[in-house]
Amino acid sequence: MSTDPVKAALDNLLSARRPALKALAEATGRSDKLRKEIAAAKKKLAENEDEIRAAHAAAIAAGWSTSELRAAGFSAPRKAAKTSSEVSENKASDDEAGAAHAAAAGGERAPQTDAATSSSAADDAPSAGGVDAA
Repeated sequence: MSTDPVKAALDNLLSARRPALKALAEATGRSDKLRKEIAAAKKKLAENEDEIRAAHAAAIAAGWSTSELRAAGFSAPRKAAKTSSEVSENKASDDEAGAAHAAAAGGERAPQTDAATSSSAADDAPSAGGVDAA
């Protein structure tokens, strides 16, 4: 058996599939470029919002009231968004504080549940007067 027909068959199969792989690679490259552009735009927006907050504070310090600024078309600046690392740090410190509070109270911290999906028998039972409190 000769390898030339096998090699030719494999080359034919691969050549038919290459355009799909090329299209996938190009689309992925465009997506990566767009993600970088979005990240850069978000950084510029955050810098601009910092500038707005500073200018708003300077206007207040110069004697403008928030109502005067609002009347002139300038709303109060948005608060700075927390970065993902700040959110993680706050969550960790909240968890530690909750555990410390539970330990100080002499009990273990109860596991957190999603109130929207959890239910207890007390929730399903009618109130003492036979009328549902909800």
